Amino acid sequence: MIKHKMLRFLAIPIAISALLPMAVLAQNKTSAEAEFSRRFLPIGDDDGDAITIDIQAKVRVSSLFGEPLVNCGAIWDIRSVNSVGGKPIGAVPAEVMKQVRLNIVKLSFPTSRGTFNIPSDGFRLPCDAGAMANPGSGKYSFNTPGSPQWSKAVAYWGFPYNYVPESEAKNSFLRLFEHGFATSGFEIDSVQIDLNAVKSWLREQEREKEKQTAEVAEKTDEEELFDRLAGVDESKTKKPTIGAGSWDEVWNNEQARVTQEAETKRKKEAERKRIAEAKAKAEAEQQEKLREERLALVKQDEALIPTKDETTGLYGYKDDQGNWLIEPKFEYAWRFSEGLAIVSDGKLKGFVDYIGNWVIRPRFLNAGPFREGLAHVKEDRLWGYIDSDGKWAIRPEFEEASVFERGVALVEFNERNRRRSKLINVDGRTLYRARYELKRKRDGSGYQEIQVKELTKGCRYRARITTTEIDALGNRKGTKSKVGNFRRALCLSRIR
Repeated sequence: MIKHKMLRFLAIPIAISALLPMAVLAQNKTSAEAEFSRRFLPIGDDDGDAITIDIQAKVRVSSLFGEPLVNCGAIWDIRSVNSVGGKPIGAVPAEVMKQVRLNIVKLSFPTSRGTFNIPSDGFRLPCDAGAMANPGSGKYSFNTPGSPQWSKAVAYWGFPYNYVPESEAKNSFLRLFEHGFATSGFEIDSVQIDLNAVKSWLREQEREKEKQTAEVAEKTDEEELFDRLAGVDESKTKKPTIGAGSWDEVWNNEQARVTQEAETKRKKEAERKRIAEAKAKAEAEQQEKLREERLALVKQDEALIPTKDETTGLYGYKDDQGNWLIEPKFEYAWRFSEGLAIVSDGKLKGFVDYIGNWVIRPRFLNAGPFREGLAHVKEDRLWGYIDSDGKWAIRPEFEEASVFERGVALVEFNERNRRRSKLINVDGRTLYRARYELKRKRDGSGYQEIQVKELTKGCRYRARITTTEIDALGNRKGTKSKVGNFRRALCLSRIR
């Protein structure tokens, strides 16, 4: 009996010491705050847009009922626009730069290092800056205090964040309350840069340049004649001398010269027009020929139907009358596309022609049909694209792949252990890189990138859905956003 009482007595201080961090964090006086500033800080996003900014940020952390509270904000001003879509540009007017916007700004603030064994200089406190004000306004971004879970309160090294364990996060907050933030190391980890105003200005500059070029080219021969007679010569050639002749003689000579030059120019224009029309006609005939060949291929593709022989269990191809055109000899077979069909030998897949001969021997784990001269195939763990000769057109580097439509294909790849999507052309060049879910429209008219940001929690929740429209050729058209109320699928049965 005495032994049991003694054990209970010893257990009391152990329990109290285990709850001590939570008890300290629950005190209303526990808080820490700091301000940071960076000048001439270059930042960029995944679209290749890059700018240089000045930024000043403030952060405050505290605790309430043993839970962390984090709040931060930032004011900023723009110094220069460095590149648009990955292409360097020159100077941009100040009034245009003031229309640049920052969206989805992720900040991180330096704390002191804990006992957790990590390969970096210390822990970091992640924080969403909220809605950023206009550059140079002197107003801090609009934000409200957030209460993250302890397991996602403190991070270390890299973005996306790697979070420290809950116990280390609590200890880090205690050290913040005692010693404050580190004096340097404030970073912008992620940002979306809105350069629509700069892009519009660049397009306007290009149109103005084309307009000026056209105006110079449209200068009439009569204006050129009067320029010559007045001694105006932009190429700095020698002024014409009149000599002993009269103004009428000079006028007639110049008019004859201008008439001859105009006739020569007219003949050249007529010849260029004739060549252009002949070229356009040849291209149209070539396109018509290709279209007829494709139609013939489609008809031939549709004429061969993959069929299973009930006797042998193997697959071959029949016509619409039920006659065998290719004898059953494959473990499985798919329909023809562009003159080639996918067939399987039981383990790997390859391609055969209309008479059943191997064109591309079976060497792929999986394969898709040919479209626009290319087929997506899987070798080992990754997908790539081959041509009709079985040669690699785009080396295997994708987690998922799809057929080409109008020269564009949707693929998925792995980046920092995260699945990403993008649009590529037949050369494998990236046309559009997505940060969120990217899918093809049902009507085939293009693609949509969809971001869903939950504004509230629970079975019934409110969310903002941002949709970016991309056309069928991979060009970004615009973004629209809406807020709505939704129900979670997993909660529907409980609600009913």
